[in-house]
Amino acid sequence: MSFKSLDQQFKKLQRINFYLVLTSQHLITQQQDQIFERCLKCLTHFECLNLKKDFQENLDKQLQLTKKWF
Repeated sequence: MSFKSLDQQFKKLQRINFYLVLTSQHLITQQQDQIFERCLKCLTHFECLNLKKDFQENLDKQLQLTKKWF
């Protein structure tokens, strides 16, 4: 294989990987939103909000790291 062909395949894989990361982030966030919606009436709602905030911050960090690859 030529270098150009390998480079094109690598870029294609990077795009696919980035798409998968975004999709998984969306699905995880959506699932977490559903969990936290169920918790709206609980006595520890502030704890739930903090967990959601921490979770979102972790996802944001993961996305930033992924963007650095591209």
